[in-house]
Amino acid sequence: MVKKEETKPTDLYLYATEQIAKHFENQDVTIVIVARRDTRKSYNQNILDIYAEHNLKATFSDPAKDKSLQIADFYSWSIFSHFEKSNSDYFNKLSGVIKLLK
Repeated sequence: MVKKEETKPTDLYLYATEQIAKHFENQDVTIVIVARRDTRKSYNQNILDIYAEHNLKATFSDPAKDKSLQIADFYSWSIFSHFEKSNSDYFNKLSGVIKLLK
């Protein structure tokens, strides 16, 4: 979990990417699928580089075509709703399978 009030990165998305890469680095994970949200080549290269620094291969995909990204979006939304909107309906149902990184 990223505490926005305690974190002052220039780019919150790249900061979160770094934290995720650190988490997966020592797990049994070799490939990470990332939703392509930005069309800037340099930005996308930064994302690939972050994962590569942690011995992970990242590939970009379209959430409309990749069901795993749709699931990730749902989980992300349920966590956001829980922490930012105080709506815990779905978070509580998923809490047994969600691991918050600190």
